[in-house]
Amino acid sequence: MEHSRSASQVTAWSSQTSGTATFSTRPIEWLGGNHDGYPLCTFEDYPNLRYSASQLQLFERAPTLQYAALLQSQLVFGFLEAVTGQKLQEDGLLEHTPNGHTIIAVGKIRNAIDHWLYRSLHTETTSNEEAIQVFISACTATRAARALLLAITISTSSVFHEAGVPSNDALCMIYTFATIGEAICAALELFDVPVTNPCHNLDWSFVLVRYDGYVAEMVSDGWCPFTVSMLSKTVTLLGYASTCRSFIIERVKPDVHERCSEHACVINTIEITTYKNRHVVDSCTCAYSKPPLDDVLGIFRRDQIPVVHMTSTGSHGDEVIDMICSSASADIPTPNVAISHVWSDGLGSTTEDGLPSCQIRRLAKLVQDILPHAAIWIDSLCVPKDEMMRRRAIGLMGQTYRRADIVLVIDSGIRSCTTRAPLKQKQLWVYTSAWMQRLWTLQEAVLADTLLFELSGGFVAVEGLLPTSPFEMLDPALGSLSALMYRLLLRKDAEVDLESGLPKIRLGHVPNCLEWRTTSRAEDETLGISSLVHVDAYELVNLPPQRRMMTLLLRVGKVPSMVAFMTSPKLDILGFRWAPRSFMNLGRVEGGESDAKVTPEGLHAVYHVITFNKITLRHNEHWSLHNDEDSRHIVYRLKYVPRYWESESLDEEHYTCNAILCRGQEVQQLDRGIAVLIDDNTQRVSYGGEAREKSGKMLEAEKSNMYCTVVDATFY
Repeated sequence: MEHSRSASQVTAWSSQTSGTATFSTRPIEWLGGNHDGYPLCTFEDYPNLRYSASQLQLFERAPTLQYAALLQSQLVFGFLEAVTGQKLQEDGLLEHTPNGHTIIAVGKIRNAIDHWLYRSLHTETTSNEEAIQVFISACTATRAARALLLAITISTSSVFHEAGVPSNDALCMIYTFATIGEAICAALELFDVPVTNPCHNLDWSFVLVRYDGYVAEMVSDGWCPFTVSMLSKTVTLLGYASTCRSFIIERVKPDVHERCSEHACVINTIEITTYKNRHVVDSCTCAYSKPPLDDVLGIFRRDQIPVVHMTSTGSHGDEVIDMICSSASADIPTPNVAISHVWSDGLGSTTEDGLPSCQIRRLAKLVQDILPHAAIWIDSLCVPKDEMMRRRAIGLMGQTYRRADIVLVIDSGIRSCTTRAPLKQKQLWVYTSAWMQRLWTLQEAVLADTLLFELSGGFVAVEGLLPTSPFEMLDPALGSLSALMYRLLLRKDAEVDLESGLPKIRLGHVPNCLEWRTTSRAEDETLGISSLVHVDAYELVNLPPQRRMMTLLLRVGKVPSMVAFMTSPKLDILGFRWAPRSFMNLGRVEGGESDAKVTPEGLHAVYHVITFNKITLRHNEHWSLHNDEDSRHIVYRLKYVPRYWESESLDEEHYTCNAILCRGQEVQQLDRGIAVLIDDNTQRVSYGGEAREKSGKMLEAEKSNMYCTVVDATFY
């Protein structure tokens, strides 16, 4: 395996990354650490070269400004030196301001990382063995730096605060340390070496839990708290977003998000009884236009997809627009553009009610610009209010977007971004839009053959929102946003099912794609994702809402075994008490491989378990497992987590178990388990409740002596 990029790729680096891989943190005050004059060393040895063990112990007991300066110097100079393997002089990263202050120039940090990476990847000067050693050393230093920053962050008291560093300065320092870590992790992804990357997906956003200055500042500037939570995936991404103007939807008051929370944006939630359409301009009072209802219903009765043509847009702005209907799924289908939008932008309606004529004219103009003579599909005109016909429309929704020649995304937030904006800004506009936060728009995007976004000044394809060079990913913010954009191309990367000829999207990918998406109708969730996993939405829409998730899982047939560990309310149906009620807002599902079989009797899968004699416990009771093997006394302390288990049919005060299901047998996989009751005769597993370790301190290496066995069992 080659260790590096080609010489031409590396040579072209400077022009590709210029102005892209930047730090968004503010300059930080240099505390005067004692850096120059000492030899190059490992990250851990950095303080030991400068102070004695007794001095360091005194610092830890009573932090002083001298100690704060040491930590700052270690997490900047020491970190960079340990990664790059080269000495850095103070004047190489420091600058003097006109008012007499000395600051750490974050731009120079970026340059130091870039120069190191250039040297490391240059094929003419670095051998394969050297590249591997550089990679391993950098990974070791990165993990050590993260461990130190984590210790500082979770400490009961702030070292920098106790040392007298002003709060704002301490905040900027912590963010800068994490940003350096994220930048180095992004750089390590470019190494093509035959070694596992221990820094892959290494999370630095833990600093935002304790030091939430960005969050408070952005919310006060008008950002939605829910959007800020979305952006908190990386410190760099949140830092970049904080430098951009707020994405307040046009024509709403600045304080519109004051009722929003980190869990939901209220302005995206529609109250249908008070809903009103918007005109293109507020002063417009034009009449509504709508397609012939009987024609739309007739096409649905043939199990086909209706689309509309504008035969006349009227000579005056207030004239009603004439429309005719045709089928997008007939033997000779009508070329059409499907509109993907959110109702919070004011375009929601039904066939019976139609839309303001000014909006239809605008849609017609957009469609003609991208596909002349094409018809339009939009739910506001093509989905009837009649319940039976609405169900037919939902059953055909997957085909609607899959068959469309183009899917056009219309969103007021995205439209406020210009086509001339930098890639990262366009990505940010899309990611923070209302369109990206809604359930139904996921399948509308993923199923599209051609997906276009309307921006100010023109259109951009989803492929135009992706980096063209791996070196652009050196910017952790752009890397995070690009990963989210790639989710919209999930179908294009999936293998094709031989029987149906359609791309196979594993169910394990769906929760990851639904992260941060919401819906005003919880019962619609399975309908909105069924087409992604080739389940008949028409079957689901005709079922009682409480049976839709169970039926979806049965039709899918295979799911990741780790789905049982999803920390969410479960179904209260015998045989499906392992199954989540919802996939939305659960974050990433580990082990996306579909290795468990869904049956009417339960989930059949293989798990690691810790077994013991049957015991009945109260829900609020903390308990421990002891392992005395080899005379080493190991304790696995657990507590019940009631908020993750909601069932009306089970005993509300007690649960009985004889085993703990684990995600695996490695130490890091023992942080969360499921208390279960295993029938020794049938290997059937009763889902008693979830359990977690009481303290993160129990996750030490010696815990590996708490042995797990493997059980092939069925959850019910």
